[in-house]
Amino acid sequence: MRSLFVLLLVACLSGASAQSYLDRQVTLHVRRQPLARVLDTLARRAGCGFSYNSNILPQDSLVTASYNRASLRQVLEGLLGTGYQYVPSGRYLIILRQPPPPKETSWLLTGHVLDASTGKPLYQASVYLPDQLQTTLTDEQGFFRLRLRERNRAPTLTVSKEWYQDTTLSVAGEHAGEQEYTIAISPARVTEIAPLTISTGIEHNWWGRLFLSSRERIQSMNLARFFTSEPYQVSLLPSLGTHGRMAPQVTNTVSLNLIGGYSAGTRGVELAGVFNLDKRSVGMVQAAGLLNVAGGPVVGAQLAGAVNSDLDSVSGCIVAGFANVVHGPVAGLEVAGFANLSRDSIRGVQVAGAYNRAPRIDGMQIGIINHARRLNGFQLGIVNIADTSYGYSLGLVSIVRHGIHQLSVSYGETTGFTAAYKGGNPALYSILLGGYDPRGGYFSMGYGVGHAFHFHTSPWGLLLELTGETINDQRWRSVGAIYRLTPAVTFRLSSTVSLFAGVRASLFAANRHPPADEHVPPSFATDWDPRTSGWIGATAGLIFF
Repeated sequence: MRSLFVLLLVACLSGASAQSYLDRQVTLHVRRQPLARVLDTLARRAGCGFSYNSNILPQDSLVTASYNRASLRQVLEGLLGTGYQYVPSGRYLIILRQPPPPKETSWLLTGHVLDASTGKPLYQASVYLPDQLQTTLTDEQGFFRLRLRERNRAPTLTVSKEWYQDTTLSVAGEHAGEQEYTIAISPARVTEIAPLTISTGIEHNWWGRLFLSSRERIQSMNLARFFTSEPYQVSLLPSLGTHGRMAPQVTNTVSLNLIGGYSAGTRGVELAGVFNLDKRSVGMVQAAGLLNVAGGPVVGAQLAGAVNSDLDSVSGCIVAGFANVVHGPVAGLEVAGFANLSRDSIRGVQVAGAYNRAPRIDGMQIGIINHARRLNGFQLGIVNIADTSYGYSLGLVSIVRHGIHQLSVSYGETTGFTAAYKGGNPALYSILLGGYDPRGGYFSMGYGVGHAFHFHTSPWGLLLELTGETINDQRWRSVGAIYRLTPAVTFRLSSTVSLFAGVRASLFAANRHPPADEHVPPSFATDWDPRTSGWIGATAGLIFF
């Protein structure tokens, strides 16, 4: 350092001559000459001498160069590169290596955060450097400690806390660590309280409380108005990654979470070994071994080994091994191994191994149990439930609150007595039925579907039903099956009772030959040996409710 100071002092005393040397025009044409010889030639033509440590130049390296009336500075930079500086000393130019850039050092920034109205210290206020993605929380005395880098000579420090106004100040980097900062922040004005308290809900969500520490949740809520974007992040756990404790405020294009991550959102691909937690929107692809939670809209594909929990809308396809839970509307496909639970409308398809639920369906539900408050599509399951249905429900039991709930009893000349429950809507209702033929002691059980034609101003109506029944003898041994098509006319006797009458076209398929001493009903005896017989008979009965 001392020798460099002396050289620089000499340079100041003879700067004019040095500048004239470096600006002199020279012509140089050499081919495969040692660098030391080329520098000697160049010095003679420039009218000066070069002084340098032989260890800093590759003197034996062969040089080929061609310059016509170029400045000495241009020629030297062309021969040696930009890693050198030239210090004048009399008739000489001293060649030195450029000093290495100073090592990056960190400065410790400390201080206190106070309530501007009371002067009391504020606990768990967030103090952060937005440009460096560094943050910390104040302790019970309002004290904070934060490191910043020297390369940023005037970093911006921001203090945020729920119910308070954000406060920002510039810190002189060269003075950081030499003084403590006392920062007073004011309570939010009434007009600012609403935006301050808006939350995506992850911090208060059951999953957020399970996977996030109280410190992480408080930090995230304090910084609810600061967000930025980065091309990527890699994390082991929330707050243990490339963005540190500022990760919940960063939206990433690519996010890789080895166990789990907590970020502002995703605009590309996010993968996790166990869980992904995103405060805002998720775009394109999100996949996790166990759990995905999104506080904002999901657009694209979301895949989870167990659960997808979305606090906003979904547009695309979400698949979970156990359950999908969506708070907003869904446009697309939901597939779950056990259940799909939606709190808003579905415009698309729900498929579950057991249970589907949604307030409104404009599409299809497929599961063991399907439940919709308003159905404008199709339900396929063992049990279908809806408050209001403008679509179709096909299942063993279909229950529509504002639809058909009927019990009917009837007698047919070739089929005996039949009792049935009908549920659904007039467009399509399901039928569970059982019968008894006293002539041969045969029992029947079956299922069917029907359609009712109602005339708004008339007590008359029509119905068309298709049923299938198994026939059993008195020992409950199966005899065969009957398939029936029944068109009938209905007449409303009162608000709860209707009369119906019609014809039944029946087709009987036997599955065994009767013993010689077994009584066979007349209708079954016809063409028993061919195993199939058909007939048409009359039926009439009452419908209740």
